[in-house]
Amino acid sequence: MSNKIDLIHLETLPTLQEKAKYLLDFEITTQIQIVNLTPVLKSFIGDIGLPIHSKGNETSEDVIRKAKAWLKKQSQSHEVVTP
Repeated sequence: MSNKIDLIHLETLPTLQEKAKYLLDFEITTQIQIVNLTPVLKSFIGDIGLPIHSKGNETSEDVIRKAKAWLKKQSQSHEVVTP
């Protein structure tokens, strides 16, 4: 996996599908964030927050797995897929 996202390259990609394909090459991590006053694990690629976060007792591994699945689905679709 690459370790540095080229934000200029990412910005030039014309579709969500292409952006998702590009981002799949990078490591997904989690950080503790507050959503609706509740601490959750939110998924990130570098400084880019993804719209996937933990629910209930999900672990960091669960969130990363869900984020990868979401990106894969995005990479196969021309439309936004709601998590």
